[in-house]
Amino acid sequence: MKPRCCCLLKQPDKHEESRRFAGILPDLNQDDPEVARYLIQNTLWWIGIAGFDGIREDTLPYVPRHFWRGWMTAIKREYPKLTVVGEVFDPNPSLVSFFQGGVARWDGINSKIDTLFDYPLMFPMRRAFGEGKPMRDITVMLAHDELYPKPQMLVTFIGNHDLQRFMNDSGATIAGLKLADTLLMTTRGIPTIYYGDEIAMPGGADPDNRHDFPGAWPKDPHNGFHASGRTPTRSPCSNTFAAWRTCAPNWNPCAVEPWSILRRMTRLTLSRGLQTAPRRLWY
Repeated sequence: MKPRCCCLLKQPDKHEESRRFAGILPDLNQDDPEVARYLIQNTLWWIGIAGFDGIREDTLPYVPRHFWRGWMTAIKREYPKLTVVGEVFDPNPSLVSFFQGGVARWDGINSKIDTLFDYPLMFPMRRAFGEGKPMRDITVMLAHDELYPKPQMLVTFIGNHDLQRFMNDSGATIAGLKLADTLLMTTRGIPTIYYGDEIAMPGGADPDNRHDFPGAWPKDPHNGFHASGRTPTRSPCSNTFAAWRTCAPNWNPCAVEPWSILRRMTRLTLSRGLQTAPRRLWY
């Protein structure tokens, strides 16, 4: 959901660039009471019609904080069990934590946002397990948990649609991905797994990181959804980043080592005792 990107300007001019998200999507002004009211009512309508369990809210810093407070107040009044996870794409925990609800900040505003994506933890995890850098930065970042009202609610991850895939990091290996997954599933927070990471899919920057999961279409040569497609055939692409690039056209996502990651993730998930994921998430 991008609340600032849902209307079109009739006659763009050279001054409108500053009022557009990413230079292409028209911007809305939540300081205007009518705009704010429309966005809140529209949100409540969608939740009521579609029965969403949660909302993934993009780019929190681009919207006035007083709007988030009013928006969340309206949502929780009607749907107290709905959860909102917000995005603040930044490595600084002081900045990211500022947007988690539960306490009024220096501006006197409690955003009431339930939780946030833990970008500050993701970056040192990627450096440690994907680039071979020291793990100390991970422990230092976890020591900043006191900045968050509810650090146990942070949504942890090692990859998503805005990042190149783990296996494209300069020192990425299957072993490193397993270690990253192990920490992800055994530390505080709510772990999320980007599709394809469980079979070590490669992928550079957007849109290369958004290829279909193998088996999503009838003509796909490999099917990662079924055990019959996850054969123990060893692939030359299953060790290093350089090997991925050399044989990417012939990459077998069902090779023995990527398949071992799925086994690891299954065991970690069972050991963590995760409950069933929300039925529908408004993205």
